[in-house]
Amino acid sequence: MIASNRCGAHQRRCAWKPTRRWAAAFLVAVVGVFTGGCGQDSGKIPAGVDAAIISFTTVYTRSANDAVSYGPVTVDDEEKVARIASIINAARPPRPGNYNCPADRGGALAVDFRSSASGRSEAVATIHLSGCGGVTVQRRHRRPVFLEIAGDAAGRIIDILGVNWPWPPS
Repeated sequence: MIASNRCGAHQRRCAWKPTRRWAAAFLVAVVGVFTGGCGQDSGKIPAGVDAAIISFTTVYTRSANDAVSYGPVTVDDEEKVARIASIINAARPPRPGNYNCPADRGGALAVDFRSSASGRSEAVATIHLSGCGGVTVQRRHRRPVFLEIAGDAAGRIIDILGVNWPWPPS
């Protein structure tokens, strides 16, 4: 039996607790590895994407079972993909400070940008249709970035696609 240890005599086992110096060194190493030493990602869709796979989920009204999904639709027209990417790239960082958001009732338009219709994913942009709205952009091998986007961005993308998806979502 252990008579005394760093965590107190009443405990039989003690969880290892790192020192502050070790924890700080670990944090610096982890941040350096995950950011690649490049700092914050801009959240912009990279150049060279020639296709997109798009799906849409409506906002639910009473329960999550009310939501309806549409798609996926594959777009390989480079002009349409460039127009969709420009809508996402027009997003800006969120305003600083604290603010309240309305209820998040789900609903999203997800755009998977690819190097070709059957190629690998280069970035995924998810436009949130309720709550604070906005768009989350995750580029390949990068952390997700949340940005503010115009409220009609999803509707403009649906117009570019020319599909019969309900807009605005009910």
